[in-house]
Amino acid sequence: QILQACGSKAQRALFSATVGPKVRELAESVLRDPVDIQVGRHNAGASSIQQRLLFVGQEEGKIISLRQLIQEGLRPPVLLFLQSKDRAQSLFQELAYD
Repeated sequence: QILQACGSKAQRALFSATVGPKVRELAESVLRDPVDIQVGRHNAGASSIQQRLLFVGQEEGKIISLRQLIQEGLRPPVLLFLQSKDRAQSLFQELAYD
């Protein structure tokens, strides 16, 4: 409905750090002669970033593993992916009292 309301002469653009297959399909359906610009290698992190993937199970395993990493010397900056802002605040409170 939004695209129809804009009319055929509207300029459309999509900017994203990541574009999954469904988003790419949508973009190709609504953009005219799209140009794809990719910086760096696909699915590759910067060489200056140390990455680890840990499978820790349920919520209790996550906090236990995070505490263990901190005890082993994990220092900021650190990027954690959480379910919500509320969970981030809760985690902050849990760690602040350690």
